[in-house]
Amino acid sequence: MDLTVRQGGQDDLTNELIRHGLDLVIGRPIPEKRSGLSQLHLFSEQHGIIIRQSDPLAKLKVVPVQKLDGKTLLLLRGNAYFGQFLMSYAGSHGVRLKPMHGAEDFPSLHWMVRAGLGVAPCSLLLAEGLPRGLVCKPLRPAPETLSIHAIWRGTRPEPCADRLIKKLLYAFR
Repeated sequence: MDLTVRQGGQDDLTNELIRHGLDLVIGRPIPEKRSGLSQLHLFSEQHGIIIRQSDPLAKLKVVPVQKLDGKTLLLLRGNAYFGQFLMSYAGSHGVRLKPMHGAEDFPSLHWMVRAGLGVAPCSLLLAEGLPRGLVCKPLRPAPETLSIHAIWRGTRPEPCADRLIKKLLYAFR
């Protein structure tokens, strides 16, 4: 299998999938019957926040969402969906976050958190892979899980994409 991984905004990646520039997109569910695309639920993820290891919140096992009130939420530029879930979740608990769309990519986002410019959303599934000096903490009350899907053109994925889907299903079950 020849695999090239790209990250980006899901709308851009899905449009490239439709134009036959990609074989598979991994992301949030799409509206049913969109432009001849099919999808399969792969796994659900729980969200938390990335904070500096030296932040007093890092000592807590679980961070109460109220402790985030007034914090800057660092977000990816050009990805309208990234962070909206956390913003909505915090808002539903009366917590104000100050969004700052300043990072071009995840390494930049991580550097901004490490520099003390704010906190960032994080999947708890990826918590172990953060750079040194950062931690991902779950929130209390726990937010709803987010569904992650494999998305492809047509009714069946291309053979290589199908093999990757099977590997992902195995890895996350």
